[in-house]
Order: sequence, then structure tokens, then C-alpha cells
Amino acid sequence: NGNVYPNAGLKPVKISEYEVGLSMGFLQNRISIDAAVYQKNTTDDIAQISTSTASGYNAKIANVGKIRNTGFEFMVDAYPVKTADFVWNTTLNFSYNKSEVRYLGEGVDLLAIDGAQSRAGEVYVYNVVGSPYGEIYGYKYKRDAAGNIIFKDGIPQRTDERVSLGNGVPKWTGGWSNSFSYKGFNLAMLIDFKLGHKIYSETNRNLVSAGLHKMTLVGRSKDNPVGSVVGVGVNEDGTPNTTAVEAQTYYGKLVENNIAEAFTYNASFVKLRELSLGYSFPGKMLPKQIKGLSLSIVGRNIWTIIKHTDNIDPESSLNNTNGQGLELNGYPATRNIGFNVNIKF
Repeated sequence: NGNVYPNAGLKPVKISEYEVGLSMGFLQNRISIDAAVYQKNTTDDIAQISTSTASGYNAKIANVGKIRNTGFEFMVDAYPVKTADFVWNTTLNFSYNKSEVRYLGEGVDLLAIDGAQSRAGEVYVYNVVGSPYGEIYGYKYKRDAAGNIIFKDGIPQRTDERVSLGNGVPKWTGGWSNSFSYKGFNLAMLIDFKLGHKIYSETNRNLVSAGLHKMTLVGRSKDNPVGSVVGVGVNEDGTPNTTAVEAQTYYGKLVENNIAEAFTYNASFVKLRELSLGYSFPGKMLPKQIKGLSLSIVGRNIWTIIKHTDNIDPESSLNNTNGQGLELNGYPATRNIGFNVNIKF
């Protein structure tokens, strides 16, 4: 029967949502605005919770989750220029969402999202009562009251327990699209973004472990390839750390002690997602059998304008579960360039 107790009394998830919106158009719809605010309540959310192994199972499925989402959505669409030959259309949209886990079961304050854990590094994605959905939990640097990293024998120490490293779900999402038409030519572009979330990179953890990440160059030089590192911080007695440690030992302990804070990044990004250039041939240039002909070049994932993650795409993901914010050896995003031909008969 497996290790999970099958709950015959399981109920469907219930979602209720309240939304207020406004749609306005001005100057014969040269400018239009859509805005909405909402509150969504999810109850009887289905979760896997631990149970006594004396029952013959490690966990059971139950309706225990209560989650609230509040936020707003906004879009403005405009035609700054609109003449017989030239048209410029621009659209900006963005949304903000704030979630809160309100209940996870009697006496349960923290619950791991099934399947959302790192293969190494002891990092998990939890739902925590009173916090947003999808908190990333792992070990941080141990610090004193002033925020200085605490060292022992030149090695940075870690917190006694796993703590929140941030949230893996973006709070802000949006995009900005523009299209320009001049006679038969058309140029279009789309920029999109996600902001306000974190990602733990096991790829960079592995690179540091092998001495292949650029951060491991600190303390190494041409004359001293083995290198020595003096970490910036204080000893346990509060005095400045002055102990030099061989680079391999220093970074090896950073990995061995699973200090996940060192490999957790701001996952916000801005990307030029799509760019296209096309031409539609006028009817007088076409034979009678063809009603329309257009050619275009389209590129996708053209350019990452802003990102804060070393070596990895901030959209990389370890798994396909609901637990976001973990990454391991994700394939880089590919830049695609294609050629389209559209013929109407």
C-alpha cells in the first residue's frame, strides 16, 4: 500500500474569491486602463502530514491547509502615435500577490511541501503558519548581535537550526510590450519581469565544493595557488578573526556545514522575452490566388537584462512540484530564432 495512508474521507479543495475591478477608456480608446483588487481564500487544502510509524505509514493525506492570497492587477494600453501610415501601441501590465498560510492542522506550525527539498545542502521548502506560501529553509551564517559572522578556528559557523532564507514565490510579475507598424512593416517586442523572491542554487554549491566557482578565487593567486582565506567577521569571544585557513579547507567546510545562505540569491529578473520583425506584402504585389503574404523573423529569450544569480538562469527549477525556489544543474535557457511565412489563399 506504500508509506502514505490513503484517506478515504478526503474532500475537494475549496476556493472563494472576492474581486473588485475597474475598466476605463479615454480619447476614443486611445488609452484604456484595467485594474482589479482581490482576496482569495483556500480552505481544505490537501497536504501530506507526518504520522506515527507505529501505524504502518510514514504520512497521511489530509485536508488541513488554509491559505489567503491578496493582491492587485493593473494594465494600461495606449496608442501614443496613430496615423494612417504609422501606429505605435504600448501595453504595460503588472500584478502583486501576497500570500499567507493561515492553518496547517492542529498543533502544526510548519509543513514541508512534498518533493521540494534539495538533494544536498539540507534545504527545504516549507509552508509556515503566519508566513507567505513557500518559505525556503536552510542554515545561515551564525552572527553576533551586530550582524558579524562568527568564526571558530578561521571557519564560519552556522545557525543551530534551519531558518528562513527567503521566499521562492515572486511577489511582482508583469510585462511591457510594444509594437510599431509602418506601412507593411511591423516591429514588436516584449519585456517581462518577476521580482521579490529568492532561489537556492545547488549548482553553485557543487561548483564551490569543486573549487570551480569564482568566489573560491579569493585568497588564491599565481604565487600562492593553494591560497589562504581570512574570513571577515569575529571569533566567538568577539575579537576580529585573523586566522588564515587554506582555501580548499575553508570552502570545503562552507559546503560541508551546509551554510545555504552562501548559495541563496535574489531571483528577481528582467528579460527581453521576444522580438520580432515582419513585413506584410500589399495585395497589388500578389497574384490573384494569394489573398495575403507576410514574412517575419522571431526571436525568443533574447536577452537577460537584469539578474542577480551567478552561473544559473533565475527561472531554473529543481522539480515540478509546488515548491519553488530550489535549483540544481538546470539547463540554461535557449535563445530561439525562427522564420515565419504566412500565406492566405
